[in-house]
Amino acid sequence: MNVKNLNQDGLVRYSDSCGYYIINKSHVYFYINSFKNTNFVSENFINILKDEFDSFGNYLEEEKLDLESDGMIGFEADLIYKEQDVDYNIDLSQIKLDEIKIFKDKLEIITDNPFFFVNFSKSNKGRWLIDSL
Repeated sequence: MNVKNLNQDGLVRYSDSCGYYIINKSHVYFYINSFKNTNFVSENFINILKDEFDSFGNYLEEEKLDLESDGMIGFEADLIYKEQDVDYNIDLSQIKLDEIKIFKDKLEIITDNPFFFVNFSKSNKGRWLIDSL
């Protein structure tokens, strides 16, 4: 799965009936299920995404941003990588492993690239799943 192909911009749409921008629930469903279907992410990872969508949906509902609103309407940074200018073509062979921390049911991978940091948790089936990037 390529995160870039998930079209994060499609998560927000203008509603003619409401007269302001809202969360595009069908795209949110697609976005979340794209991660779930990989079987590589934890339920915690999914819940963090859901919380972000709920929070931003509440913001849009409170602010009622319409077509006359200034600026871009949507998420300011990539939801997964938490930055604005994401290089989706990371060459993993160029990243050096700095440290692996293992806890009872958690695993943390730290690299020399500050934008490539992965947390894992162990599922009830004994598999390591991505908790956060």
